[in-house]
Amino acid sequence: MVKLSNKKLVIHNSAVDIRQVIHNVYDMFKYKITKGIAFLLDIANEIPKLISIDEKRYIQIVFNLLSNACKFTLKGSIAINIQYDNGCLYTRVIDTGMGIE
Repeated sequence: MVKLSNKKLVIHNSAVDIRQVIHNVYDMFKYKITKGIAFLLDIANEIPKLISIDEKRYIQIVFNLLSNACKFTLKGSIAINIQYDNGCLYTRVIDTGMGIE
C-alpha cells in the first residue's frame, strides 16, 4: 500500500499479460494519432508472459503519457517502448513533439 497525503492509495497487483495490455492501449490510440505521425510499438522479447502490476493504474499512466504525446506532437512520431531488466518493467513513451528540456 502506498500512502498519499492523508489518504491511502491502494495498489492492487495481479498477474497481467503485459503484451496484451500494451496492445490494447496501442489499439485505442492508433485511431487518435493524426495522419502523418508514425505510431510505433516496441516490446522487448525478454518480457515475461505475466507481470505483477496494478493493471488499472498502469493503463492510466500510459494513457496519460500517450494523450500528452498526441497533444504536443504535430509531426514525426510517437513510440511506446517496453523493456524488462532485473525484475523491473520500463515503459517509455517517446515522441518528437515539443517538450520540456
